[in-house]
Amino acid sequence: MSEILISITNNHWHDFDYLPETERENFEHLSDFELACDSFLKYRGNYYHISDFLTCSDDDWDGIFHETNMTATVIRLDDYGTSYQIGTMQLCC
Repeated sequence: MSEILISITNNHWHDFDYLPETERENFEHLSDFELACDSFLKYRGNYYHISDFLTCSDDDWDGIFHETNMTATVIRLDDYGTSYQIGTMQLCC
């Protein structure tokens, strides 16, 4: 039987930010419009665009980005979609 453990970094709300020029090469799949928007976040040294997260069926989280088959980064959006909380989900056996 598997158990899901969610570890949240700090429960603080954060505002989305713009992507630094130095990171743009990692997001070539995005349009110029998407690159110019403040819809990026940095977590544990990695940059993410809000579109990187898949819709999550978990009641506590709005989106999920699978890092490995055992870990994922999860995101919770505020009612306006302008702020987020972020955490790590780990599958424990």
